[in-house]
Amino acid sequence: MRFLKPIIINPKRIFWLGIIGIGILSVRPVFADHTLWQRYNRSGVQHLQAAEYAPAEKDFQAGLAEAFKSGEDSLDLAISFNNIGELYRLQGQFNEAGPYYEKTLAIQEKLLDPNSLDLALTLNNLGVLYLNEHKTSQAEAMLTRALAIRQKVLPPDQTDIAETENNLAELYRQQGRFNDALFMYQKALQIQEKTTGKSSEADLGLTLNNLGMLYLNQGDSEAALKHFERALALRKKAFGDDHPSVATTLNNMGVTYFKQGNLAQAELYMHQALDIQEKTLNPDNPSLIKTLDNLAEVYRSDKKYDEAKTYYQRILSLEEKILPPDDPALKILQDRINALTGTSQLE
Repeated sequence: MRFLKPIIINPKRIFWLGIIGIGILSVRPVFADHTLWQRYNRSGVQHLQAAEYAPAEKDFQAGLAEAFKSGEDSLDLAISFNNIGELYRLQGQFNEAGPYYEKTLAIQEKLLDPNSLDLALTLNNLGVLYLNEHKTSQAEAMLTRALAIRQKVLPPDQTDIAETENNLAELYRQQGRFNDALFMYQKALQIQEKTTGKSSEADLGLTLNNLGMLYLNQGDSEAALKHFERALALRKKAFGDDHPSVATTLNNMGVTYFKQGNLAQAELYMHQALDIQEKTLNPDNPSLIKTLDNLAEVYRSDKKYDEAKTYYQRILSLEEKILPPDDPALKILQDRINALTGTSQLE
């Protein structure tokens, strides 16, 4: 099977208030309107958490323009860079996100103590981005460094530690290091199960979703569904019914049903995921394209060749806008469409 399973690793990594008195080594004079900068950032974060990407970008860019007035090495500027990086990462625009995270890190390493928690947050963010890009060596270096700082500074049951443990677990899962992944997921869960509140529900839902993926990788579809069902309930409670995180878990449940041979349930859950993604994501978002691809595979397996062809054609039209004309992926898609055309005619 060619299934790709979008995993949102952790959407809770956004600065929105100034860093005041936390390991600051040197500070430039501030000429920007800090209150106005805070207002833009606060509004941008609210939009981002609601998956309202266009207004979030407008607010973050306005905040960035204000932060630049403080100079090229201000902490306000570092925070604005971070938030724009996260905005792009959540939309699957990894090439655009990277430079913003790297600029954040460069400023913080000049101004903050090496054990600053804000520095750890940026290291965590950059590690997640590298993981999204399948740059596993760079991801592990960043996440390990972030975890070391957090474990040194924070109490052992603090949720930020669980956040990075979850991200390292996801790295190990993608590397096929399933025992290491399970150990890290369980450590994260031990912390998250003890905490309460909307943010804690979102974090716990994330870890349960990723743990479900681990069980699916190991061929235990019943355990996977059990974790996905609990993750789905928590994510709906934290974010509402129409949020990309909810769509991710719905898609993963659809993939699980597909692996069980239950094509009707697979189609149902994937369509629910797609409906949410079409409301909340850009048409070229990788998660949306993966759901289209999954649905095409379900229809192909169910011998609904015309439906499968329709979805592959939609994917091809989207990928042609993103990829260079000679990219092998375009030829693969066209070959699938051609093969389905012949199969459909034979039917």
